[in-house]
Amino acid sequence: MSLPTQEDGAANNTVCAGDDGSSACSDEAIFVLGSSSKWRRDAVAEALALPPGASALSRKVVGRPMTVPPDIDEKAIRHPDPAALVHRIAEGKMEAVKHRLVQLAWEGVLRGGRSAPDDPAETRAFVRAAWNAWTGATAPTTYLYVLTSDQVAVFRGEVREKPTDAEQNRAFLRSYRHHTVQTVAASVMEACTFVARTDAAGVKRLTLSAVSTPAAHLVHEATVSFADIPDDVIECVIARGDSLICCGGFVVEDPDLSRCMTDCRPSLRAVQGLDQDVVLKLLRECDARSYGTAPLTATAAA
Repeated sequence: MSLPTQEDGAANNTVCAGDDGSSACSDEAIFVLGSSSKWRRDAVAEALALPPGASALSRKVVGRPMTVPPDIDEKAIRHPDPAALVHRIAEGKMEAVKHRLVQLAWEGVLRGGRSAPDDPAETRAFVRAAWNAWTGATAPTTYLYVLTSDQVAVFRGEVREKPTDAEQNRAFLRSYRHHTVQTVAASVMEACTFVARTDAAGVKRLTLSAVSTPAAHLVHEATVSFADIPDDVIECVIARGDSLICCGGFVVEDPDLSRCMTDCRPSLRAVQGLDQDVVLKLLRECDARSYGTAPLTATAAA
């Protein structure tokens, strides 16, 4: 599939209109969460729900956070140090999410910048941003704040990721009886904009350009301590299924397992891998670094 030229669009150099016919483009932001985790989604929602000024985000966020699950082989990224491991995986997720965002944006360009009537506000703003960049429309910039994270549990020096099966999950939970488990998480955030560029071969491409360089990143740790964890509690936890998709094989908000907890620091959200404070710190750091632009490798494929 070849990339269309600017002359292929009938609406070149015009600002996309909103549903009411007025200009819908403004200096706005779209928050993109590169994760399918419901716990990370809740943490981001809590941070963005703060009153104006409290969130430290200098631009108005349109709609709700977009969720773009990264499609990477985490097992292909290895490092003996837990902090370095989760940081590298979070960076790998970031690259995968950026490429997926360009693919989604290109699909919007191929539709002539049009969204479906029932698309949420963030999707409409996303498509408008890509279309305006592609056509060279005179419009305020739409910024994409992209966040990715990864987390592992560390117990007695052993790095534990998601259990491979119920049996390993069972062994993990039994080992935590009367012990403390540490979690190590890394989060990476970039502020980006869409830019249309022509390469050396004269082919026009849609790209993502970073406006926060280098990316904001943060490694954060937490601990949870347990008393006895009876076998019947372990079986109930595993039967619910969530522990199989959590590093270390435990879920701190599980109704049965939570009764076996004796301590959780610094917060429940922190143990879950991402809390409001981390999101706010990354937003502040991202905005502080938003000077100049540096092209990323993510581009629309011809």
